[in-house]
Formats: sequence, C-alpha cells, structure tokens
Amino acid sequence: LLTFGEKESDDIRVITGEENKFIIEGVEYKLGTKKFGKHILLDMAAALGVVISEGFPVEDALEVLRNFKALEGRGEEFDVILSGVKKIHVTDEAYNANPLSMKVAITAFGEKYQDKHKVLVLGDMAECGEEVARYHNELAVPIDNIKPNKILLCGKDIKSLYEILKDKYEVKFFEDTQELLSSLENELEDEDYVMFKSSHSGNLYKIIENLKQ
Repeated sequence: LLTFGEKESDDIRVITGEENKFIIEGVEYKLGTKKFGKHILLDMAAALGVVISEGFPVEDALEVLRNFKALEGRGEEFDVILSGVKKIHVTDEAYNANPLSMKVAITAFGEKYQDKHKVLVLGDMAECGEEVARYHNELAVPIDNIKPNKILLCGKDIKSLYEILKDKYEVKFFEDTQELLSSLENELEDEDYVMFKSSHSGNLYKIIENLKQ
C-alpha cells in the first residue's frame, strides 16, 4: 500500500512552491519550475504510485510528467492577442464543471497566478438539482480566497452568485455566451490571466473556439 498527498507521512509527498517536487520514500525528485495546479500534482503523485508499484523507474516517469500538457477544455493554456495589442493568457477549463471541480479549478488558478491580474469567467454548472442555487453560491468561498481582479458570470443559474459578489468585486453578469462574447474584448486588459469554466451546456467552450480562430 502506497499513500500520496501533502503530509510528511505520505509515501509520495507533494511539495509546492517556487519549484514543485516529490519526496518519495525519503528521496527528493524535482519536477522543475513549470507551474502546475495542486490538483494536477496530486494526480501525478497517484500516477507515480502506480509506476513504483509496477517496478518501473521513477525518473523515467518524471521526465514524462515534466512535459505534461493539459488537454483542451481541461486546463489547456494558450495566449491570444486581441485587437492586435492585448495579450491575454487563457486557461481553458470549459469542457465541464461540477461543484467540486469548480472549487478546485478556482483554487488552483489562484495559487498558480497569485501575483497576476486574474479574471474569472464562470458559467452555469448543470445537473445540480434542487440545490442549484446553493452550489453556485458556495463558489463565493474559493473566489474570496483567491481575490480575482475581475469576474464575468454567464448563465441563468449562476446569477444568484452575482448578487453575492457584486458589492465586493468588479463583477458583471451576462445572460448568455453571445452577450458575453460581444463584450469580452472590452472587459479584458493586456496581460490578463483568464480562466474559463462551466459545464459543457454552459457553452463557454464556444468562446474558447472563437478566441482560437
């Protein structure tokens, strides 16, 4: 049995900071200076556990992990130039969302870009049932923790969150993605770091497609 996590007692311990690394059974393995969200690092630690249990070389696996790139809609990062002058750094989490993944993504985005001008673009989380308002409103907690510079909310279910945030942040609400898209360029500034996240039905992926054209 191998354990992984952030505790000293874990067999595979995740260390975050200026340089991410793993401590595996007392041996330190550096991952490098490339920034990964904590949730990604924990996934990597789990993968390393499989590598170790199967008897494969840890360093070979680490070399693969050092070159890891997130998939489209699941954390992919890319830059785009708007109006020929604004450079925007995009984190694309628009493939899907649920209450847990939304909180994790917001937290990871905040940790990764602590000192940057951060913009959250959040859409509806689908299939929340009768607790839909509560699940969306609870996103105020991780948002407060990372203190973004601007928040753009899109969709009917997330409107209740707008009511909670509007007196604390620079936040705007849009009924649908078409309305958001028509205003997006004016809402963003040069060197903004922007994360998009919603359920697939929230259609934020369509904005990502537009930005990539």
